[in-house]
Formats: sequence, structure tokens, C-alpha cells
Amino acid sequence: MVFCSLFRGAWCVVALAAGHALRAEDGPAEKSPQPHPWQVAGVRAALKDPSLQVRALVLRHCHEKHWTRVGLKAEDVLPLLRHTDVNVNLGGLMGLEMMGPEVCSAHAKELIPLLIQHRGTYANVTAMRLLRILSPEAVRVVVRGLLPSLKVTGRGGKENVLDALLECSRNAAPFAQNLLPLLNDDDLEVRIKTVKVLGQMALGETAPKLAPAFVKALLPMLQNDNDRVKLPAFNALRNVGAERAPLVARELLPLLQSRGFSTRLSAVTSMGFLGKEAASILVPALITLLEDKNNSADAVPHAKALLPLLHDPDYEVRLATVLALREIGKGTSLYLNDLLPLLQDPEMKESVVFALSSVGAEGAPAVFKALLPLLKSTDSGMMRHVASAFWGIRAYAAPRVNELLSALQAASPEMQLCMVEFLASVGQDAEPYVRLRLALLQDQDPQVRSHMLEVIGSMGPGAAVFAKELLSLSNDRDAKVRAKALLAFSNMGAAATPYAKDLLGKLDDSDGYVHTLTLFAFENMGPEAGPVLVRPLLARLMKKGTLSWNVLIKPLGAFGNFNRDPFWQCSALAKTDGLSEDDIRLMRSQLYLWSGHSAELLLSVRWLGRPAVTPMPAKGLSVAEQQAVLEMLLKLWPHSVAFPALRKEIAERLGDVAESISTVPKKKVVELLKKLESELKADAVADSKVAAAKACAAVQGALAGNVKAGK
Repeated sequence: MVFCSLFRGAWCVVALAAGHALRAEDGPAEKSPQPHPWQVAGVRAALKDPSLQVRALVLRHCHEKHWTRVGLKAEDVLPLLRHTDVNVNLGGLMGLEMMGPEVCSAHAKELIPLLIQHRGTYANVTAMRLLRILSPEAVRVVVRGLLPSLKVTGRGGKENVLDALLECSRNAAPFAQNLLPLLNDDDLEVRIKTVKVLGQMALGETAPKLAPAFVKALLPMLQNDNDRVKLPAFNALRNVGAERAPLVARELLPLLQSRGFSTRLSAVTSMGFLGKEAASILVPALITLLEDKNNSADAVPHAKALLPLLHDPDYEVRLATVLALREIGKGTSLYLNDLLPLLQDPEMKESVVFALSSVGAEGAPAVFKALLPLLKSTDSGMMRHVASAFWGIRAYAAPRVNELLSALQAASPEMQLCMVEFLASVGQDAEPYVRLRLALLQDQDPQVRSHMLEVIGSMGPGAAVFAKELLSLSNDRDAKVRAKALLAFSNMGAAATPYAKDLLGKLDDSDGYVHTLTLFAFENMGPEAGPVLVRPLLARLMKKGTLSWNVLIKPLGAFGNFNRDPFWQCSALAKTDGLSEDDIRLMRSQLYLWSGHSAELLLSVRWLGRPAVTPMPAKGLSVAEQQAVLEMLLKLWPHSVAFPALRKEIAERLGDVAESISTVPKKKVVELLKKLESELKADAVADSKVAAAKACAAVQGALAGNVKAGK
């Protein structure tokens, strides 16, 4: 089969320019660890705090951790969505996202103000992201609320709506007719964004009656000299649907003769992305167009269309076909038996190996056998393609250590390292391959040591087998090397727990990045690290002038007050002293999360740590509440001696409770008041003496009232 030179060159360009990343897609991501019951208790308590800012911060923390099982309800998030503070809105939006598509769709109308009024803020961006998970019915609710802004004069209002519709994608297609007039808008930026939005709607499938008009409206833009105008139009053509392939091909074909390289490149790239059906529709359409034959999509069946091209005498045709097969995904496995013989063609070998990187599990045995001899290659391009192809079948290849390792031992050092990089993420299966190049950890060049540590770090928990080497390099003279070692420990997660004590000294590292990565490693460790880490981390948190206190709270959050230690609680509560209002809210949000191990700890956060409003309810406390608060304050009092500001706060709260007692105290409350009276009288802390004396008087008044009533 003979192709005109124009077609040959074009397909080479499309295959090379439109290539995806070398690596095949990874398998399903592991689910994020969900919170422990004590953490859920902390979240639930925080969502009752009077401060909406504190509630928002807790929801943002949960979102950052990818927690979903925290029992969120609509009433937890709706007040935040309706608040005037955009940062509070953000917490509400994140809560809504955690609750899932069903709940989010039920409250979709709450997103409309944030989509219009806060353009470009985190809240706006999050609201945009939520549009992706809405049901089609909820999208229609949102879009109807946004459409009036399309009539607003000026770019701002229109762009807000278009940005939102871009996130809605296909679900917004029922409103495509409302956007077509914007293709003639006076503002160029509006026209460009409208093209992007309509392109994402995939009108070929969602609104086929509008697709031809849209394609024709794009034609003038395709020949515009301005790439900012031209490229969005080409990109939009990619998404009009495989059914429109003949129409699009017919319109794009003349552009292949353009003098402008970017126009030719964009045209053929658009052809290459017309959908997964390109092999059965696009190729026949192009062939028949070039030969002036019937351009029906069914003119040439799939197999008959591409099989001859793999054996075409023209090298460029074979090359283009091989790379096109990779672009359409399953094409590689369908034609595997035809591709493998081409490995014997010196001109085609590298391109065939590149195509084999997308073959997947189905053809893994055959590909593995065919690739083993190629591990001896010394060409840099070939090495990367071979490694990429092995990456695509790594689940099959990595466990076959005997065959793969023996072949690698005969390969060049460059190929060995190339393969190790790709296989390291297989985890424990990667160990024998990493050991093949482990000596690089001792290389004189710090960049080489750093690179090898990065490879080991990609093993995740599997890197634990190299913990000894990692610990050694955590003391390397080069800060970047030390950082990579700590990053590897961080990536190990709970597998790094046995090394918690060894890593504590890294908190004193002179390099700030090493210090931060050490904290990340601690944060990712398991609960067994708590007894080793909590006291030292808490001591650092309490140091005056600690610049990284807001980084220290994250690893502490992994353990909380796990042993319900009153001194621990006093230390953490006292940290709010001297902080700004924003930092107090941040600290209080963490205090709730840390304190979920018991109701008493959570009660201490409600009453202490500089709450936004007085914790005393307007209706006063019930007898049970009086007892619970007094018991909590009494337990913390002896441990607050090292924290004058907190001790003063406790004394003030004691006075508040005592003054609120308006009826005869119950026996248990009387016992608590007498113990507190004794403690307050003995207070020798200068900064809290006045408050303690005042509280003591209030307690004595409550007790005296009891004696009087008893008489």
C-alpha cells in the first residue's frame, strides 16, 4: 500500500507528538487509612465548638487525611457554607466532599454563590472540584443558577460560569445551546474559554445535533495565527466523538499542508486523539479520503485496515502504525503476534518496544520472553523503552527473579539502574534488583547517592529491608542525601516504626528540610511509636519561640494523648497562650483531635485553651455537668503549676462554676468543692494567685450556701 508523502510524515508526527507517558497506568490506589475511634470522637466534639473557624479547620484536617468515616451530617457543614468567611466556606466544602456525591448533590445549590463570588480562592477551587462528583440532576440545578451570569456585561461573570461548566464537563451538555452564541463574543478570552468548555462536553455523544455546527464554528479558529486561539480549537475537535471522525478528518486534512508547523502538528495530533475507535474509523477515513474513495467509517474493517500497514514496505508507514497502535490502548495486545516479529527489524525495534509498554497483563508472558534479550542493549533510548515495557508488565515480571536478575547481571550498569528505577515501586519484590545497584549508596558523588535513595524510597514499606543503610545515610555530610534518606523513611509508613528512636536526633539537624521530613516520617508511623515519640515532640512543642510548632502538631496528631496523661493535656492546652487568634483556632482544632481518647479530655478542651466564647451555658450547668467539670479541673490543677497562664485560666473556670451553683450542691459536688478549696488556698504560683483567691472565695460561697441550707 502506497501513501502520499504528506500522509506518511503526518502520521509520524502524530504518533510521536501525541504519545502518552512511558509508564503504564498504575493499579488501583490503596485506600487511605481511616481514623481511629478516638480521632472520630475528637472530630465530633470539635464540630460542636462555638467557633465556626475551629470547625472548619477540623474538617480541612479530615479532608487532608482523606477521612470519610467521621459521621458527618448536613447540619455539620451547611452553617459553614453559608458563612461570610471564605476560609470557613472552604471547611464546609471539604466536609461536603467527604460526605460523598449523594449528599453533595442534595445541597448543590449551596455551591452557586461560591462559584460566582469567590473566584480563584481555595473555596472557589474546591467548589469547582465538587462539581465533578455531582449527579447530572444536581449539575442542572447549579448550571441553571449560573446561567444568568452569562448575560452580565464584561468578562468576569461569563468566565466564572465557563470555569464552572468546564468542571461539569459532559453533565453540562444539555446547556450547550446557551453557550454557542459566546463563540461570537466580543471578548477573545471568552471565545477561547467557550471553545474549551464545549470541547469538554463531548458533543458528538452528548448533543450530536449540535456537533456539526460546533465543528464548523471552529474552522476559522483552526487557521488563526495565534496559537492561543488555534490550539484550544484543535483540542476541542478531539472530543467531538468517534462518530464525527470522517467529518473532522475531512476538515483537518487540508491543514496538513499548512506552512505553519504548529498547525500541522496540532492537526495530526487532533486526528490521533479522536477516540479509541480511531483504528476502525479514523484510519479508514484517511485512507479513503486520500484515495478519493467512499469515506464511510465502515469502509475498511479494523483488522484489514491496520494489519497491512504493519508490513508496508515504507518504513514511515510501519513506524506510524506501530505507534498509533500504542495510542489506542488495546491495539497493542490485539496485534501482539504481528508486532513481536518486528523486533527483528533494526529500524523498527525501538518503536515496537515502546508500543509493547502498553500491552498489559494479557500479553505479559510473551512480552517478557521477547524483552529479556534486549536487556543487553546499550542505547539510552532503547534502555528507557525496554524498562518502560517491563514496567507495564511488572506484576508478572518482578516475581520472576531467577530469569530477570540473571539477565540484568549481564546488562550494562546503565540498564541495571534504569530497570531498578522502574521496578523499585513493586515493593518487597524489588529487593533483589535494588541490591544489584546498592553499592551506589557509597558513591563519592552525592547526586548519585541521593538518586539511589530516591529509588529505594519509591519502594514504600518495602524499603524497610534497607533501613540499616538508610540510617547510615541519614547522617551523610550532604543535606540533600540526608533528606532523601528521611523521605524514604517517611514513605515507609508504619514500617518505619521500629526506627522512631533512631530518628529522634534528626529533629536537631541543621537543615530545615531534613527536620520537616523527619516529622513526616513520625506522622506516618504506627501507634507503637507513640511511647517513644510523644514526650519528646510535646517538649519541643512547648518551647518558647518554636517556629515550627504548627508542623510539630501533625505527628502529635497521629497519637494524641494516648495515655490520658494530665500533664500532657496541660502542656498542650497551655500552648494557646501567646498565640494569635488564627493560631489559637488552629491549636484548638488539634486539641480536640488529640483529646478524643476520653470524654474528660474533650471536656477540658471545651473549657480551657482560650475558647472563643465562655464555656458556661446561659442556662447554667446540671448537677451531672457540675460534677464532670469540677472533676476535670481538679485533675488538671496539680499539673498546671508549670504553666501560669493555664493555671490562672483553670482558677477562673473554677470560680465560674462555683458562682453558677444556685441550689444546694449534691454531696459529690460538695466533696469536690472542698478539695478545690484546699488546692486554691495552697496556690503559690504568683501569676495565678489573684485568680485562685477569687475562685476560692466563690467556692467558699457555694459551700457556705450549702451549710446555711443544711441548717
